[in-house]
Amino acid sequence: MRAEADTAGSLSALRAARGDLHELFFAGLHLFVLWALAVAQPLFDVLSDSPEFFVVRGSTRWDVIAFALGLILLPPALLLAIEALAGLAGARARDVVHLAFVATLAGVIALQAVKRIVEEPAALLIVVAAVVGIAAMLAYRRLSVMRTFLSVLGPVPLLFAGLFLLASPVSKIAFGNAEVATAAVPKSADRPPIVFVVFDELPISSLMHERGGIDADRYPNFARLAGDSTWFQNATTVHEHSTEAVPSILTGNYPEDGRLPFAADHPKNLFTLLAGAYDFEVFESATRLCPTSLCPRNEGSLLSRMRWLNSDLSIVYLHVLLPEALAKDLPPVTQTWMNFGGGGQTEGKEARERFERDIDVLVGHELSKDQKLHFEAFVSSIEPSRKPELDFVHVMLPHSPWWHLLSGKRYSDYAGIRGVRDDRWSKDEWFVQQGFQRHLVETAFVDRLLGELFERLDATGRYDRSVIVLVADHGVSFIPGERRRGATEENLHDVALVPLFVKAPGQKEGKVVEDHVQTIDIVPSLADLIGVSLPWKVDGRSFFDPSFRPDPEVHVFRRAGESVIEEPLANLLPRREQTHRQMLALFDTGRTGDLYSIGPHPELIGRTTDDLAPVASDRNLGLDGEDRLDSVELDSSFVPAEITGWIDGDDSRNLDIAVAVNGRIAAVTRTFQNSGKLRFAALAPEAAFRDGANEVEVFVVSSQGTRLRLERLGR
Repeated sequence: MRAEADTAGSLSALRAARGDLHELFFAGLHLFVLWALAVAQPLFDVLSDSPEFFVVRGSTRWDVIAFALGLILLPPALLLAIEALAGLAGARARDVVHLAFVATLAGVIALQAVKRIVEEPAALLIVVAAVVGIAAMLAYRRLSVMRTFLSVLGPVPLLFAGLFLLASPVSKIAFGNAEVATAAVPKSADRPPIVFVVFDELPISSLMHERGGIDADRYPNFARLAGDSTWFQNATTVHEHSTEAVPSILTGNYPEDGRLPFAADHPKNLFTLLAGAYDFEVFESATRLCPTSLCPRNEGSLLSRMRWLNSDLSIVYLHVLLPEALAKDLPPVTQTWMNFGGGGQTEGKEARERFERDIDVLVGHELSKDQKLHFEAFVSSIEPSRKPELDFVHVMLPHSPWWHLLSGKRYSDYAGIRGVRDDRWSKDEWFVQQGFQRHLVETAFVDRLLGELFERLDATGRYDRSVIVLVADHGVSFIPGERRRGATEENLHDVALVPLFVKAPGQKEGKVVEDHVQTIDIVPSLADLIGVSLPWKVDGRSFFDPSFRPDPEVHVFRRAGESVIEEPLANLLPRREQTHRQMLALFDTGRTGDLYSIGPHPELIGRTTDDLAPVASDRNLGLDGEDRLDSVELDSSFVPAEITGWIDGDDSRNLDIAVAVNGRIAAVTRTFQNSGKLRFAALAPEAAFRDGANEVEVFVVSSQGTRLRLERLGR
């Protein structure tokens, strides 16, 4: 009898264990489905439309496969493990945790659905999503049909991952042919070295002085190159985005929809042309056109690559998930996520959806890299060589985020652009002027980097005998109310017209060519210059060919289904001149210090606070990063030259502000509204700071008859 009782007890325990495992299995299956609907599929959807996200990171096929499988399997497995641990305290505790997960994931699904219908007010959307999540959880608990429905959907997450890996453009990376054929250019020790530099977000007008030449005082190294090379003054890009513009530069072909910026989709490019004839030192940023067989890369371990990728995607997902009012306070993926000032004009839900799928929104990892170090690594790689060598770099400078002073020291960690929303400038001119200022300061720093390159080429004996090509992939615009970088009919002159300099071996005299050339003409022209015949057909033509006939039309391709913009060059040149005149009116030319002399009452800059006899204000202020101002190290890589903060009070008027550093006015600015606060931002010159503690004073400036009245804000 006792044995029978023991056997019955064992069977009962076994059935109970099986029942627990059965419940745990279906609980995990339901979490598997809900996680896929709430998180995995939205990310798969975004990345399917922007597979460049993986290309710019140099992701391998195994990275992509590991990402897809890890995204659908690991998080729900972790949630299930938490449930199992809770189950140690009893079945009720496990059920409570499970239902909490169900409610949360259902609420996340609801929030994304509601956001597509209406985006404001954000608090209402959160409440609606929470109510839906709780209702879904109650239905799940009480109605077996809900649980059965989720069980039936069990295979769906695997279907999502399969479609992502096999049926989306990402399949080219995951399962495409990575082998790329190379041309058979004969070797010759007589071929000249090639130095090829691609800058990013640089319109030619930013480099020009009042007479239309290169500003040698502000940009001495650009001017040096102009004096030794052929400057194609009216060169234009063929695309508004780096991931299409750079491949066009390197292939000589117009962009084609659906092609990714890697070698498998652009097998006929400069690198495969010169393989075998040249040694390579290649530093790409937003592309991977040099095949790994020619340019081995050390992208770190799989674990580190996954960590970087997941870090970026967590922010991307929150931007996709949250209402705009909440998303704007997240860490920016790139500069374009922020909405300081609130003056930017929305372009409708369709434009915002287009923007969310814009690849530049997804290259935060690449932009977060120190581009200064990227360029300096390129410079350091240049060595004396008896063999022909191609040294190529694409550096995302002076591309935003604008962080660098002329010396190369960083002045900010802020990756946004104040006054920009969905790539569109606010109509407030002050935001635009501050952005223009920071762009020009960054460009002056880029000139310094260019000088380091020339010093290296001089030291290695390479400058005189090299072919040097310098170009920007596209420009950028500073027009209130207009797109900042995306090409439109209104800003085409800023986005399309880019610097292009080509120095032939031994060239010592500069030449200016006013003919219209395009960036797709560079590769056939370079082939001409080094005596190589292109073994394939390209859209571009050699501008060194005597039969070259300029195309009178500018052609700029755009992303996300937008039409190609085509306009006669003759229409763009007067508009470029207008931009140039506006720049000169704001910043003059030739003296870098002028870049800091913008804003209301610039005549105050340089004056001591004692001379201005300020009075005390009844307002107080707060400074961001005050601890950095108290411990400046001028020999370090960071100087807190961007001074930002807020002023108390509910005044909706914008105030004129003067900022003094160590007893002298270093910058003037104006307040703006952000999230209900009256804020300000000012950029001071590095020379205003000293080692150790720095005294920063902020004044409200107003006119009192013919005199200026300064009120010192309290701290």
